[in-house]
Amino acid sequence: MDDNTSTELLVTAIVEHLQGTSIESQLQKAAQVAAVNPFLRVSDLKKGIQAELVRTGYERKLRNAVYQYLQKCDSKPIQQATDTEHAKEPLSHISKAQANWDKRIVKSLNSMCTELSIPLARKKNGFKMLVTLRWKLK
Repeated sequence: MDDNTSTELLVTAIVEHLQGTSIESQLQKAAQVAAVNPFLRVSDLKKGIQAELVRTGYERKLRNAVYQYLQKCDSKPIQQATDTEHAKEPLSHISKAQANWDKRIVKSLNSMCTELSIPLARKKNGFKMLVTLRWKLK
């Protein structure tokens, strides 16, 4: 399923759910009151009604109603459709990128140690002797 199609289906389902509810009638009355405003131009009608709905708090009520619907409805089938598209894509490119990143880190670390004249890898026996000598002295 295309992302736009799933979004359109979800919006259609929300609109159908909200039709006939009290929030729809309240929004309609508030929009009618805002549209009757004599200072509102026809060219700015949409923006004016939206601003009035925000000012009166109906935008928040609409957002809450949509959120409640999304919590109630089972949106898993829509999410499953998008998840299957991502699951089809192999993750081999991620492992390749990680391997390349690891190689770059090791190369950078080696070059820094070379510039500072610090041996990156020491013989284990020498290091072990160094540690035992330090612990015995103290």
